[in-house]
Amino acid sequence: MRVVGQKRRAYALVAVLGFTLVFTVIALSILNSRSSASSNLAIAKRDLARSILIQNTQASLGLRLSEKTLLRDKVRLDKDFVEDENGQSLRVRWRDRTDSVHRPLQTSYATGSVLFDPDKFLPFTGYQKDALLPACEDIKLAHDHTATQFEFKGTTERYRTVFSGAFPYALSAPQGSVVADSVESFSNHTHREAEQTPGETGVSAWVRAEGLIHVGKFPFGRAVSAVGPVDVSGGAVAFQVPPSPDKIAQQLARETLNAANSIKQDTLDKTEAFVGHALDADGLLNLFKGSGSLWMLASAQQATMVPFFPFPGYRDDKLLKTLILHHPWPPDIRDGHGNDLAEKIKSVRNQRNSALADRKRLRAEDAELYRLILKYPEQKEKIKQWELRRKELRVDISRLQEVIGKLDRELEILVEMQNHERWAINAKGVAPRHDAPYENFGWAYLYLLYEPVEIIGQIFEPGTRWESIVTRITNPTRLFHFGNREPEWYFPDSLPEISDGFRIRRPATVPPNHLSLKSTMNVPAGRTLKLTTNTQIRGDLWLQKGSTLVIEGHLEVRPPLNWNDNKGNKVYQNTPGFPNGRVMLEEGSTLIVDGNLTCLGGIPEYGSILTVGPINRVHPLSSAIIVRGNLTTTHGIHPATSIEELLAYAQRDNPEYRSAHHFFSILGPVFTSLSRVTGPFGTRTPHFASYNTNLNLVQVKKFLVPIPIALPYDNCMLGIFKVFSYISSIQLNLRLGQYFYTQYQLWPLGRGVTPVLIKTTPDDLGRLLDPLRNLPNLGNIDIGPLVKDTVLELGKTVLLSTGKKFLVASLQSITGKNPKCLSWKDAKEPEKIEKFLKEVLKKVGTKAFSAVQ
Repeated sequence: MRVVGQKRRAYALVAVLGFTLVFTVIALSILNSRSSASSNLAIAKRDLARSILIQNTQASLGLRLSEKTLLRDKVRLDKDFVEDENGQSLRVRWRDRTDSVHRPLQTSYATGSVLFDPDKFLPFTGYQKDALLPACEDIKLAHDHTATQFEFKGTTERYRTVFSGAFPYALSAPQGSVVADSVESFSNHTHREAEQTPGETGVSAWVRAEGLIHVGKFPFGRAVSAVGPVDVSGGAVAFQVPPSPDKIAQQLARETLNAANSIKQDTLDKTEAFVGHALDADGLLNLFKGSGSLWMLASAQQATMVPFFPFPGYRDDKLLKTLILHHPWPPDIRDGHGNDLAEKIKSVRNQRNSALADRKRLRAEDAELYRLILKYPEQKEKIKQWELRRKELRVDISRLQEVIGKLDRELEILVEMQNHERWAINAKGVAPRHDAPYENFGWAYLYLLYEPVEIIGQIFEPGTRWESIVTRITNPTRLFHFGNREPEWYFPDSLPEISDGFRIRRPATVPPNHLSLKSTMNVPAGRTLKLTTNTQIRGDLWLQKGSTLVIEGHLEVRPPLNWNDNKGNKVYQNTPGFPNGRVMLEEGSTLIVDGNLTCLGGIPEYGSILTVGPINRVHPLSSAIIVRGNLTTTHGIHPATSIEELLAYAQRDNPEYRSAHHFFSILGPVFTSLSRVTGPFGTRTPHFASYNTNLNLVQVKKFLVPIPIALPYDNCMLGIFKVFSYISSIQLNLRLGQYFYTQYQLWPLGRGVTPVLIKTTPDDLGRLLDPLRNLPNLGNIDIGPLVKDTVLELGKTVLLSTGKKFLVASLQSITGKNPKCLSWKDAKEPEKIEKFLKEVLKKVGTKAFSAVQ
């Protein structure tokens, strides 16, 4: 029993020992697990510190290798050196430049002769095979890249890396935040390398900010924030790293701002050509105080609100004495054509409804054919017939679209005539909104009866400004047409409030305190423009080669509403080529915005900001957008090309395109000069009544007896208006015409259309290339002497001949001695210029432009 008991005790001891061993093993496992976790955490911290160190070292080297910064401090590129970060040391092997190689950026890209010589091609660069050179045994090194060896101190770990000495970040906000839908890196290959080169690449895209970083789709890269949260998805690595001792981000920001300030000093400030007014109470007061400028008299804003004061005259025809008032008011009664106008409106509406029904029917047929093509892919012969029919349908739909646009424009004018131009009393002196359909035949008497009562009542109203009383006496009127139509420009101080008798209604899409321009605005190649006010462009912004635009304020670019072509036809939004709220930068151009830059146009497929470059070649980035505030784009940044670059590509293999390439290379320079003489700013017809307001007195013995009859004496205000309109259009073209020449009626591509295309394979652009074969060679066109002679001729005419006639006629009209108004024919564009340009267009022919309209 005891034996048995002993055995049992022995089993119990074994069991106890077994449990003790198990607990010991478990305890050791826990200790080992904790030790392993601690070790893994240490390794992770070390790897993170090394990654940060490598990143900062590469960024720091990028700065130090720059030829402009000339930073050397503790780094000497003739021997190895060490960088420290978070307890980690990284040795950069640079001894005798054997283990490291730096290829600087090619300086030829920075010369103006390269940008402005259409026949000179820049060499290959980037990652193209022809641009790579061997380095460090088996490494292929591109320009502006560095190959070097890194070695962590106290280890045998070595590896080589290749990085760019250029700006290292895809997105950088050194003192702000980054919010993006997606950030993806791609290979910048040429068209011919596309088949063997993947579109996406594993090259890391870096994002750096001081505050928040949020990227919705970020498949590969690094996001580094100094103090803010980092939220990325898709595989990219996120870091929150305090600023390095080198303050690399701050250094980059400082260099960028220094470059921007240096550029701004040499830009041409044209703010006073747009904004300012002196012919009102505030403007005259500012001039008296010395805070204004006489140039405000010649601004575009002043030209929309020129006050025309009525002035008296006297006529003595022996027995008939006439008191005359020359005035800026439209006639009392205007013919709206009564029932004829209503019938015409009804007819146009019926034509429009019929065209809409036809378009709907053709679109339905096209959609049905497309459905059949998808449903029966095996019926090859029928598919050919269906495709042919679809092509015919698209032509018919396009034709109907043009017809509908014309009818819309015609209907708009007719309805406005019906609303404002019936047989009616025009006591308020309201002018017509459109010049062409109206006649100014008649007199203005009722205004003199109605307006004094209104003025007297307004004088006794509390809070009445005397400027509004002056506005009632005068008639603030716009002097110019812009692209043969109303400009629809709005100014920072919301003036004028009334122009041409109508109250100006600022659209809700126009922000307050902004200069808002409805147009395609371009800065010509090699030229500069500065605006010292918040600016909105309702159209496209096109910066040509080597140009600079500086906005000292906010800049917003958005699609225009109700755009019309040169014929007045409505252009629907997203119509290819026409303004759509995009920013386009050609090579060497710079856009500097001190405030926020907001680009609301474009479409997802083509982007909001287009960077223009050559076809089938890769050039380094030479254009820049520098924004001190927030940069917001609706559809991101996309590559693009121009018709000139497309033809440069075509002529390399086919000499038939050389003449076309030469023509498009001189098109911009020719219109830049031409628009300064005969450009987008044109004269307009006054809406003032054709006859003056006159009171006729017949002398009967010793008494003067008034007779109730209006005599057809000319209103001299018409001639005065035409003189002012002509002078205004000349000086606005001289000062601003070059920035808006795509609005000029003779611009061959269409109103506001830019020769910029989305970059795609050249084969897809064959429709544009084919009509441009074998154009006649225009040779070198130098219109400089012609422009100079014309400007001198215009100055002589305006200042001497016209000024003299204007003064003599005005004095004669007032004194009553041989009264005769200034006879001034409708201002015409300089005939020599128009004849020259028409000859050029005739020589080239309309065939060349049918493909690009």
